[in-house]
Amino acid sequence: MTDDSLSPPVPAGEPVAEPPSKSAQFPDRRPVNVSPRQRYVAGLLSSLVPGLGHLLIGRPRAAALLLAPVVVAVALIFVVVLAEPRTKLLAYFADPDVIAALLVAQIAFLGWRLLAVGTVVVSRAFPRLRARDALPLALLLIFVIVPQAALGAYTSLVRQEEARIFSPSVTAPFPIFEEPDLPGASASPSAGASASPSPGITQRRTTIMLLGMDSGPDRNTASTDTMIVASLDPVAESVSMVSVPRDMVDVPLPHGLGVFHPKLNSLVSY
Repeated sequence: MTDDSLSPPVPAGEPVAEPPSKSAQFPDRRPVNVSPRQRYVAGLLSSLVPGLGHLLIGRPRAAALLLAPVVVAVALIFVVVLAEPRTKLLAYFADPDVIAALLVAQIAFLGWRLLAVGTVVVSRAFPRLRARDALPLALLLIFVIVPQAALGAYTSLVRQEEARIFSPSVTAPFPIFEEPDLPGASASPSAGASASPSPGITQRRTTIMLLGMDSGPDRNTASTDTMIVASLDPVAESVSMVSVPRDMVDVPLPHGLGVFHPKLNSLVSY
């Protein structure tokens, strides 16, 4: 006895109901009438905004999954920018650990973009990839990876420079040089002896602030319109400088002195 014998008889003249297809069971997997040329247009859109290319080819579920984390991240950044003072946000970027976290976030975002591009390019809405697709696919990957890698390299450079400027002082022996022999001067007892470093004297990184004043005939005081933090590293024989914007307001002061609300260039005046 077969399964057909157990099914009720169908009256003559009535169509036989067919089981639902997989496309009907999974609406997000139904075939979409898209041109093969749209493969890389969709890939380009997903490289800019993950999930946007999936919307183009009629894959709303995949688009929502890829777009949701991006929307949440942008919303969190927007809330932080609105909630925190501008000077505090600038102070965050002076922290090497924050820069390192931004670098990790950039790497994660690059991986998410590559996932979005890969899933839309190999979607079943398009024919299978062939050898002729190698060149446009390579160009698309270059468009995704190269700018993000350049931004990551620049972020890493900023982190290294900030860590070098704001790191604790590095000590090293202070060199002592011999005095040159002057005509008519008696020979020094230590002349000809090799110079040896003094154990009690050390070289340290020196950080200073350079203040440039600006005054005029119609002004009673001279404000420090130019403020530059300079860090001199005698070991690496280098100088790093950071310019402080003169129009910054609501600047937190150290040692519990509160917040300076006017423009920063009026904090020190002459």
